[in-house]
Amino acid sequence: LAAMRRGQALRSWYAPVFLVPGLAERLVKPGSGRWDWFMQGLPPERVRHYGDRMAQPGAFTAALNWYRAMPTYARKLGVNALTVTPPTLFAWGSKDPTTTPAAAESSRDYVSGPYTYRILEGNSAVSPGVRIISPTDLWVLNSDPLGLGDGTYITLLSCHPRFSAAQRIVAFGELVP
Repeated sequence: LAAMRRGQALRSWYAPVFLVPGLAERLVKPGSGRWDWFMQGLPPERVRHYGDRMAQPGAFTAALNWYRAMPTYARKLGVNALTVTPPTLFAWGSKDPTTTPAAAESSRDYVSGPYTYRILEGNSAVSPGVRIISPTDLWVLNSDPLGLGDGTYITLLSCHPRFSAAQRIVAFGELVP
């Protein structure tokens, strides 16, 4: 409740909008000015990339259906959708336009299992460690590919675009205890 008083309600305007079939598709059309505003905090090339992907027929609705299914699915399972029991890492970007610092910090109230909270200074909600690379870029296989120093890191690789050998998408992360 305290998080809501600190502006979280305004930053979360999209959550109820996403639940109404067809509404978000009309209000936040991929590639529009509203789309660009909604995606603030991301590098312009990512905004264009996601806009292009979500502009494909049915793609934006499919992505929104994840939000739309959560309340119904939780009721069917008879679970409290507000409590998370598995070990949880909340990585909050200090430039995240959708979540206030107070809301990010209070997220631990909804986790009953082990919880780790990390602040990614200067980043938006999307990890800065996601890149598109050539299949010949073998530096990603190093034990510390980003040269960050002490730590244990994970590197996830996949074909990009999907089912293509043209490029790779790589995501880097730090393993935390």
